[in-house]
Amino acid sequence: ASQAYIRKLSTTGEVLWEKAVPLTSPNPDIYQTTGESLALDASDNIYLLTNVWGSTDNGWQVTKLNPATGNVIWNTQEVQDSQDARDVTVLSNGQIAITTTNGCQMATLNSDGSIEWAVNTDLSYGICVTDTGTVALVGGGNGIVYAYDYTGTLQWTNQTNGTGDDIRAICWDGTDWYTVSDDIVTKIAGTDNNTVLWQKQIN
Repeated sequence: ASQAYIRKLSTTGEVLWEKAVPLTSPNPDIYQTTGESLALDASDNIYLLTNVWGSTDNGWQVTKLNPATGNVIWNTQEVQDSQDARDVTVLSNGQIAITTTNGCQMATLNSDGSIEWAVNTDLSYGICVTDTGTVALVGGGNGIVYAYDYTGTLQWTNQTNGTGDDIRAICWDGTDWYTVSDDIVTKIAGTDNNTVLWQKQIN
């Protein structure tokens, strides 16, 4: 088996702890984990999103770690539809939201690691959350931003970059949205979630 590792450093670069990501899969076919993204909650608990791989299928895994020791608090895994983990964030209600490609999902987990809900999307890459309770994620291949509320209900969509542009990341500055595709940065007005304020080529 091959496992991903996570390392915590002090502000001076000293290694405080290092842990192998647990490979506790109910599927005996799974033999490898690779790290993809992580997020912290208000108590600095760590949520590590990894890909899990097998000889016939792959999926995602979220591991909650104690920030002081690196010990595992819980571990949730889903292996189906060859899903590739992409991004993770913590919502203000304490849930954890993730995005996956191939299987094309956004899913939220409760504070105990149980899956609350999941929605199928286009290819899902970056994800962010606003202070008003909107969860936004970006899809690859068609430049679409999807926005959901905390129950998984779709609120709005916006195609900013045109067909064929993979949007990789999104952020919210409290007023407006910013998306990054393979070669374009776009600013979208938060007043209507639709008006493109500007676009800049980055290559």
